[in-house]
Amino acid sequence: MYNLWQEDRLAACVGLENRVPFLNDLVLKVILGIPRSLHAKLFWNKYILRNAFKKELGHSVAHRPKVALFYGQGQNNTIKMMLRLMSMHNFALVDLAYPNSHANSWLNKAHLKKAIQQLMMHPPYKGWEKVLRLINIGILEQMHCGLKRNYKKINYRMMHG
Repeated sequence: MYNLWQEDRLAACVGLENRVPFLNDLVLKVILGIPRSLHAKLFWNKYILRNAFKKELGHSVAHRPKVALFYGQGQNNTIKMMLRLMSMHNFALVDLAYPNSHANSWLNKAHLKKAIQQLMMHPPYKGWEKVLRLINIGILEQMHCGLKRNYKKINYRMMHG
């Protein structure tokens, strides 16, 4: 659920509608028909897909290691773009993720901003994923807190008319 929700939100942010082909009804029916005893063998590391398309793709492509979409040719451009987004409008994204100056006992927001500035000046941007994860955690926490507040308001209205 987390990955699908994240896919949907990220696509919506840029005005797109995302498609998830492996959740098609026909594909799901086939997958759900596979005996549980074969799940680990067939689904681990997408073995079932890799094996199914080995002839069309060739062994080297079908069995190459799985990496995030942005890795590969031009990855530094993607990383630079992500770092620019993190620093835009005086680090508004960081402030959104961590609204207080000492948002958590384990995180210093000023250090996070400085880390982003340092990364931007020093390709190959070693460690940038850790910064991205910290921002993601903060935003998810803020969303969760907002959902809890909204749930309490809705619950109160339902109880008290």
